[in-house]
Amino acid sequence: MASLRAVLGLFGQRQVLIKRLPELTMPTLIVWGTADWVIPVTHGRRAARRLAAGSLVQLSWCGHAPQVECPQGFAEALNRFLQA
Repeated sequence: MASLRAVLGLFGQRQVLIKRLPELTMPTLIVWGTADWVIPVTHGRRAARRLAAGSLVQLSWCGHAPQVECPQGFAEALNRFLQA
């Protein structure tokens, strides 16, 4: 609950950091489930466009936690990213 309260307030997110994403210069992987009902995949696409060296992998039929819901697809995406 403390973690949740640290980032969310009565009016939504306390800090929106998307404007700071271009500051990340290292290769960055975003893995997103296309069936995420918590945060839509459009947010992942927008974030990836702002990254200097970002890549987005969208996992079909995965929700908010692709590392749990689709571990094989997540591991394959991570392996490809780390080998590149």
